[in-house]
Amino acid sequence: MKLTYREYRDFLKSYRSKSITLEESCAELAVQAERLYSVWKDCEHDLWDQNDFHVSPLKMHIVKKLRKQAPQEWTGDDFDRVMFSCFTTMGDENTYKWVLPRFMKFCATYPQYLGWASECHVQFTKFSYLDLKSLNSSQISSLLDAVDAFAYQELAMLQSDDLWTSKKSKLPFLWRPKYCNGPYRLLALTHRIRLSMKIN
Repeated sequence: MKLTYREYRDFLKSYRSKSITLEESCAELAVQAERLYSVWKDCEHDLWDQNDFHVSPLKMHIVKKLRKQAPQEWTGDDFDRVMFSCFTTMGDENTYKWVLPRFMKFCATYPQYLGWASECHVQFTKFSYLDLKSLNSSQISSLLDAVDAFAYQELAMLQSDDLWTSKKSKLPFLWRPKYCNGPYRLLALTHRIRLSMKIN
């Protein structure tokens, strides 16, 4: 279901008028990530099985390293790499379901890693691979709420002057983006999905 130009314009106005602090956005993302984790807690990734790896040869060295570690030992960079590559060169839908809530927990816990400030476009792309019809209503609702919280955190990060000037921040960019459309595109997408699937 596509939004008309007027609907999309009004939608962006309503979201852009909302103000949320970084602390509030991190707290909300942590709650929604935990909720999503509970929904998919029985899902296992498909990066490897007992005899084989299900990744691109170019990513084999990364996954071999990860296999030697318990998930509790993975770093934010590890989750970021798997999140970025699932559906394409690392695993499939099960990997997405497994890594997404864990990835979001890291984003909520460590906002000073400003690489998270450019990840909404990744989530937007991942939705094109995901078969929403295979999910039940509880899973879809939890997923959309978590993704919305993720978009709000990115907006809060981009607007936080203190975060970008802190010496504790890890800057993967040479500059601070003045404007990023990713969060708004992601929020518009989840809004459209809610309308088309009649989910509140």
